[in-house]
Amino acid sequence: MSNSTRSRERTKALEKKASLEPKDAELTINLGEAYLREGRLEEAAQAYARAAELDPRTEFRALYWEWLGLVRETREELEQALEAYDNWADADPSSVEPVDRAGTLLVALGRWTDLALLRPQYERRAEGNSDFKLLESLALFTYVMEQLGATEDPSPMARAYAALEIENRSIAMRYLLGMLFLRSGQLEAANAEFLRVLELDSDRTWLEKRFSLGWRASSAWLMLGRIARLQGRVAEALQHLQSCLQTSLDNLEPLEEMVSLLVEQELYEEALALLPEPEGPDDLEIPPWIRRLRTRCLLGLGRVEEAARLVEPGKPASSTRPRKDPGPDTRFRARLDQAQKHLQAGRFQEAHNAYASLGPARRRPPEVRLGMAQAATGLGRPKDAIRQSEILVREAPDHAEAWSLLAEAYRQTGSTIRRRLALAQLEAVRLGP
Repeated sequence: MSNSTRSRERTKALEKKASLEPKDAELTINLGEAYLREGRLEEAAQAYARAAELDPRTEFRALYWEWLGLVRETREELEQALEAYDNWADADPSSVEPVDRAGTLLVALGRWTDLALLRPQYERRAEGNSDFKLLESLALFTYVMEQLGATEDPSPMARAYAALEIENRSIAMRYLLGMLFLRSGQLEAANAEFLRVLELDSDRTWLEKRFSLGWRASSAWLMLGRIARLQGRVAEALQHLQSCLQTSLDNLEPLEEMVSLLVEQELYEEALALLPEPEGPDDLEIPPWIRRLRTRCLLGLGRVEEAARLVEPGKPASSTRPRKDPGPDTRFRARLDQAQKHLQAGRFQEAHNAYASLGPARRRPPEVRLGMAQAATGLGRPKDAIRQSEILVREAPDHAEAWSLLAEAYRQTGSTIRRRLALAQLEAVRLGP
């Protein structure tokens, strides 16, 4: 008997039992999980809703809406996810987490007016409440609103210090203070806070997801590099940026910063060695800033003809004789093959760098995202694997390998509920319609 047949039979048995015991909340929950494993999302949602009606306990209803929001978000049904998080907030008026989830989605969607409307929910929860996580979220919320031009009172800095009075080792608040000091030109104070972030996040696992901020240890290294650069401490800036490159698995920003600094110092050979080489002016897979900086390096070295080939359409890339352009697809496949060879050989950092150079972060093909997730797993960075895998399953919901990677990464980070969701969806994908 196939797994698909066994799963359907289990679901039918649960349906029959639930029809005989319609007031059993636990049985209804089990039926919802069975529907979820088969990918029958709407029926799972209805089962959870019935269970919430049968058992009116606040924590039970809140859990239902949390699960439904996560499922909707995973399937990129963002409006429905927002609705679920709103219901979650109503079911648990003391918890800040549903408001944070909604706020993070609204930032991702660019819905700034709706984001501002979350303020009363935060303020109601803050009345007579000194919960540390709530104070953190309020500080981050006011910071984001200030970035959008709002005037906040109390200020983000005042709220950050209020949170630190309760928990002095808050990585998020230390990072926030660093950003605020940097913004006001207090470079030494900012430097001290970013160093404190690295001290507190010794295992390099922290990631600030609230409001899509994406702060992490690697970005603290980047900030330290920028501060050192502003203060004219070039060697120290390069050291910080190198540390950032070694810990960052999802963007090329530290590479751009480092190469720009080397170009400023007229260290053209060193800068050129860090940059991927485009095939020519029509190679769209390479970001424009790489082409720009390569051109500056080549000109700085007096290699005018090579610089011209990068900017003049129709010129061949070879410095010897014209050759037939193999086409962007062929070039892409060659680079992808090289990245996969690094991955198979266990050279995970080299694999990541190769995958990251294959186009802008927002337009990476599934095989590139999968490779970056696998490289992150090999480097022992499950949160980076989660980020790439979550994007991949939104873009390709039937990608079994991505769901499997995601479930394992959730396990490594202790995200039990999300792991169960990922495993349920993995089973549904494998069983097929």
